[in-house]
Amino acid sequence: MVVWRDISSSEDDEDEPLGEWLTVEQSCYIYCADEFRRKAGLNHILDKWNTPLGYCSDCSGMDTPLYALGMLLGDKKDCIQYLSNSECNPAAQRFLRMNHPAPLQSKSDIFQKDTWQFRQSKVGIYAAGFPCTPFSSLHFDTSLLGEEQAKPMWETIRRIKSLRPAAGLLENVTGFKRVINIVMDVLHKQLPEYKITWVELDQKNMGSPTTRSRVYIILVLEELILRHAVINFEKFVADMVSDFDMPTDLHWRDLLLPKAHPVVKKTMEDRMRKTMKPGKQSAGWMKKHREWARNHKVTRASGTFSKLYPGLVNQLSSRRELKALDLHTRRKGRFQIANTSQSIHRMSLTYCDAPVPCLTPNCTFLLAKEGRFLCGLEALIMMGMPVDQIKWEPFSDRALMKLAGNGMHVRCVLAVLCIIFRAFNRQKLAEYLAR
Repeated sequence: MVVWRDISSSEDDEDEPLGEWLTVEQSCYIYCADEFRRKAGLNHILDKWNTPLGYCSDCSGMDTPLYALGMLLGDKKDCIQYLSNSECNPAAQRFLRMNHPAPLQSKSDIFQKDTWQFRQSKVGIYAAGFPCTPFSSLHFDTSLLGEEQAKPMWETIRRIKSLRPAAGLLENVTGFKRVINIVMDVLHKQLPEYKITWVELDQKNMGSPTTRSRVYIILVLEELILRHAVINFEKFVADMVSDFDMPTDLHWRDLLLPKAHPVVKKTMEDRMRKTMKPGKQSAGWMKKHREWARNHKVTRASGTFSKLYPGLVNQLSSRRELKALDLHTRRKGRFQIANTSQSIHRMSLTYCDAPVPCLTPNCTFLLAKEGRFLCGLEALIMMGMPVDQIKWEPFSDRALMKLAGNGMHVRCVLAVLCIIFRAFNRQKLAEYLAR
């Protein structure tokens, strides 16, 4: 049963212009699977692919691995069988329903009882991006694996044990390294039939002008791995990761939409309507600002930001943002990007043409030269999502930003999938999936 469909060719979308507004740079950035296939030496394997490949995901967000898998298989993507997913976020649930065909089993909660409607099908690829809150560097006061939000991770391990997929990828923030040794010990004990390792990947090392470092745990059934790869799986994976190192000739501004784009104009108008409205501010922010200014020897900062960027003040949503930007610009002058969502001591500012800072669900990136904030659609583009083939119009700018911030980067997922496919013994994999 084939359950993949090409979104761009659906009858419902005949009147919608898909892709005319993407620039050549944006299109090349998004549709980069051929480069990854070539670097991994997979063309001769994937061009002849004819085996049904079951796919399952949990805590999947936009289910980026499904997009990446389709891009990687190209005209063979009809072999993908979308078997199961689970996602508790309402906006992500809506995105999945609108942009992916219905899987054979779908749950709003990973802990819902399994009905195993797809048990007659073998799982080829299993992907999960379990919650990062307990492990995030922004939450140092958590009990890590003891947190309630860490429970989905243990459930993913249980599901891998039960589903026994040919391979799997698990993604989380770099703060997960604080518990990686404990989790790897559990994985090795619970899943002895798998070769398991982990890598830290950042798309800025894979031709992207954006940065987002994440931990990926890679699992492959030992019986399906090529002999030379199984001897030292960790070295095999590390060597392949280095193969994907590629410079970028793109600047992050190449991925932005023009200021006249309807989405950009609407985002700016919405921000101006909300500007500086009185609202509840975080407790003690003024005290934190005074302490920061004292520690960094910044005095008489009021009005500094307004003088340098007069057109941006009416897009700020709070006095806290304005005061923090006053202090930062007084200290170092003009900047390129500022993440105004964070408190003053965490507010990251980019003062040169460095990669775009890490996109997070609640980030608000102020683009100084452009005179506006980054919009959610641009965040999707920076994450490598095929925005010319997905339905994003019904979502608010804030919802799109959160979807992008919670998602996996397409390039990193492409790299992991290439590693998995390169490790497979194709004949043994075909036999396993056909059982």
